[in-house]
Amino acid sequence: ICSIDNCHCVQSVEKPFINTDNGLTISLCKGKTSCQAFLLLALGIRVNLYYNKTFSREEFSNSKYAGSYSRPFRPDYTLEVYPSEYVKPEDAIREGSVSYIHFDAKYRINDLRFFTWPDESEMTDDQIKAEVEEDKQDGITNTYKRGDLLKMHTYNDAIRRTVGSYILYPGDFDSKIKNYRLFEEVLPGVGAFAIKPSIQSESENALKDFITEIIEACSRK
Repeated sequence: ICSIDNCHCVQSVEKPFINTDNGLTISLCKGKTSCQAFLLLALGIRVNLYYNKTFSREEFSNSKYAGSYSRPFRPDYTLEVYPSEYVKPEDAIREGSVSYIHFDAKYRINDLRFFTWPDESEMTDDQIKAEVEEDKQDGITNTYKRGDLLKMHTYNDAIRRTVGSYILYPGDFDSKIKNYRLFEEVLPGVGAFAIKPSIQSESENALKDFITEIIEACSRK
């Protein structure tokens, strides 16, 4: 976000996870919400970038424009976009003037067994065939799974004021991959971006351009 023209880091109430005092350092703690705020002067927009922000049923019950109507959800990253005329995000939420865009990173390994084949002596022939077929498909596509995309639909449906949810996965940049839009406009939508943990200017620029586009779309609402 910092690379967007006329975008400035500003102080936020929550603990920021980006520190530029002695060079750029990023400090994230899984399960704890942290936030970095940005101000886009030309658009009159403020953007809060959250890590692990929780959207709960309790918020939904106690407010008109916040929370999740079903179970609690905690996307990896959330962009909270609202007009800069509001001093606090709570004020924008109260007026229904906030929009959320979520990103889930699909890089982590939840089970060390995923690094190796299961013990075939404990598997049936059908299970072995299923494992082989799944491995083939993952190798061919090098992409996200169908369930990951369905979860993005869940974010859009369950979390109030959500206008888009997207996957970040460790694939190669492909200009032919499209994000899905409900209408012709960029929002609302779901989709995925290939971002490897290395320098990939094409992938990074595509994600930057898309974030710029969705922020501009929110500013016109």
